[in-house]
Amino acid sequence: MVYPAGIQQPKPKLARSLHHRLLTPPLDIWNLSPEQRQSLQTALLECCWCTLSFMRRCQRDYMYHVIRHQRSQLQLRFDPDAEAQLAHLDPFFTGLSHADRPSNSKGDVIIPSRAPDGSRRKLALWFHRGAVQIRPPREIFIEDDVFRLPCSSAIAPGRIPNKLLREPWTNDKLEFLELLSADFYLPEAEGLRENILAKMIRKRQISPFRRLMRMKFRTAECRVPQGWPVPKLIYPLVRKYGDGPGMGDPFALFLLDERWEDIAEAAKDKLIQYVNVEYG
Repeated sequence: MVYPAGIQQPKPKLARSLHHRLLTPPLDIWNLSPEQRQSLQTALLECCWCTLSFMRRCQRDYMYHVIRHQRSQLQLRFDPDAEAQLAHLDPFFTGLSHADRPSNSKGDVIIPSRAPDGSRRKLALWFHRGAVQIRPPREIFIEDDVFRLPCSSAIAPGRIPNKLLREPWTNDKLEFLELLSADFYLPEAEGLRENILAKMIRKRQISPFRRLMRMKFRTAECRVPQGWPVPKLIYPLVRKYGDGPGMGDPFALFLLDERWEDIAEAAKDKLIQYVNVEYG
C-alpha cells in the first residue's frame, strides 16, 4: 500500500492487517460483507494517520470526484455563472467548523443545472459533511441519493476510534468526533462514558464537556442518534468539584439548562439548590 506524502505509515502489525483486508481480490469494497466493511472502516479510522486534516483533504477530493462523475453520467449542463461557482469551490473547504451542519439543511451551496431533456437539477454541496446530492427541484427537501464521506452503513456500522475518546480534548479531536458521530457507533465498554465525563468534571473542562454533551451518537444496534447519556454518578461530582453553592457552577447550569429531561428527578432538586437559581 502506498501512503500519502507526510503521512506516517501504520505499525507493521496493523499495516499487514490493512494490506490483507484491502488487497485481497476482488478489489471492491461492495464485495465485502457488512461485517468485513465494518472491520475495515474501524481499522482505518483507528490508524494514526487518519486525522481530521487528512479526512478533510479526502472529503475535498471525494466531492470533486463525485461532481465530475455525476456530471458526466447525467450529462448535466451548467450556465456560465454556475461554471464559475464550480471552478471556485476551494475556499469553502477552509473554516469548515463554521459550515452549515444541520442534517436537514438543503445545502451549503446549491448550483443549478439542466439535464439533457431540459429539466432542472440542483447540485447541493455540504462541505462539513463531505456530501454531494443532485436532485430535481422540490418543495420539500428529501435527503436521498446523497454521496458522503465519511459514511457508514445502517447495518454493521464502523466504530468510533478510541483515540477520539481520550485526552487531550483538542478542537480537532472534538470536531472529528462530531463528524463521525451520526454514522459510526460509540463504544459501549463498561464505564467508558461515565469515566470521560467524570474526568472532565474533576479537571473543570467545561468547554469539551459542553461540546460532547451536545453531540448525538448512534449505537451499534440503533441508527437513531441520541445524546450522550447522563449517568447518576456525575451529580455528586458536580457538587464535589464545583465552585461552591450559589456560585453558578457551569457544569450544574449546563445540565439544568440543556439536559433537564435527562436528569434524575431526585438530582434536579439538589442541583437547583446547589446553584441557587429558580427553574420552572
